[in-house]
Amino acid sequence: MIHLNPRGVVAMKRDMELVAKLVEVIEAKDSLRPEPISVDGYEEWIVQRHLEALSHEGMVDAIISRTLDELHPTVFVRDLTWAGHDFAATLKSPAWQEVKAKLTPVEMMTASFKVLSDIGAEAVKAYLLKKLGLGS
Repeated sequence: MIHLNPRGVVAMKRDMELVAKLVEVIEAKDSLRPEPISVDGYEEWIVQRHLEALSHEGMVDAIISRTLDELHPTVFVRDLTWAGHDFAATLKSPAWQEVKAKLTPVEMMTASFKVLSDIGAEAVKAYLLKKLGLGS
């Protein structure tokens, strides 16, 4: 069942695991040709809404197509943006794994994307400074 908000837009809950999978899939693309992205185990509309949100956050270079009779957009992804590549690097770091282990799924879902991205970047910075002997 698809749930609509009062304006008729498909409502969804942010899923950071899906976001991580999408970033990984996009990073692995071997072409800059705009194309739809899918992830096994997720409904198309959920993937498309997450891609739309990632595009609006400046993480994904994409073309968003919406017709009047569609409940969700179709997002044709070219690539990650520079910020998207930075976020991809953060997601791969041991520091991010520590952050993720300490937060519950509800905390991951309710924290803003910017806050999670900033925390991840700060955790990576602290990890690297410590590894280089420059931090505490």
